[in-house]
Amino acid sequence: MNRTLLIRLAAPMQAWGIDSKFDVRYTKTMPTRSGIIGMLAAALGIRRSQPLSFFDDLKIGVREDQKGTLESDYQIAQDNRAQKKFNTWVTTRYYLMDALFVVGIEGPSDKVALLKDALQHPFFPLYLGRRSCPLTGRLVLGVRDNNLSETLKQEPWQAAEWYRERILKRTPIGQLKLEIQRDLSLNEPQNDNAVVQITRDAPLSFNQEYRKYGLRKTVIESVPIPELTDVNDLDIPTNHDAMSLLEGGY
Repeated sequence: MNRTLLIRLAAPMQAWGIDSKFDVRYTKTMPTRSGIIGMLAAALGIRRSQPLSFFDDLKIGVREDQKGTLESDYQIAQDNRAQKKFNTWVTTRYYLMDALFVVGIEGPSDKVALLKDALQHPFFPLYLGRRSCPLTGRLVLGVRDNNLSETLKQEPWQAAEWYRERILKRTPIGQLKLEIQRDLSLNEPQNDNAVVQITRDAPLSFNQEYRKYGLRKTVIESVPIPELTDVNDLDIPTNHDAMSLLEGGY
């Protein structure tokens, strides 16, 4: 039996790249499959050189509950491997600011339970795309018995109170829509109002010497905002502490 694990991705900064080059690092406006699998692998303790077949049968979807703003930052980078006198570059990196997403991960019940436990007790520190983007607030929302599509449509709206107030001043809640991007199942009926997209976002190897990605087929659709969640429920802590490795020195 398949079940769906729900997680909440929120932070001052997030970065979800697919085709970024060294000098310019772009970000997608929504979390990628490769980025989410990278975070799950970190929680499980899977290293970059190890295979990723564990994730092959998982379906992943993202709902944009709080739209972020795009910002850029200039950084100095060095390549210590270069046998040159000048090995310093100015790089431009883009980030999503103040975004919040609900992510659904559908798979076999035992695998979903394992992922939930790993995210609450991660082996490696968790980040939202880059190490400069540690997550904030509650991460795991729970496990649902519905499939991925229905779960993302029904889960209460998770946006922050300040964001809700700003949006609802401009648009009645009955007219608001949330965007969902999810893996498209085989033989799934096509919705005329949905957009199908193909991207190179299926990670096959995270090995730094041999990164490899396959094609991913997704569907993008807009759905009415479900019921509101109580913002006080979002403060339930997990056992994740991205800074714990820094305590006591090395």
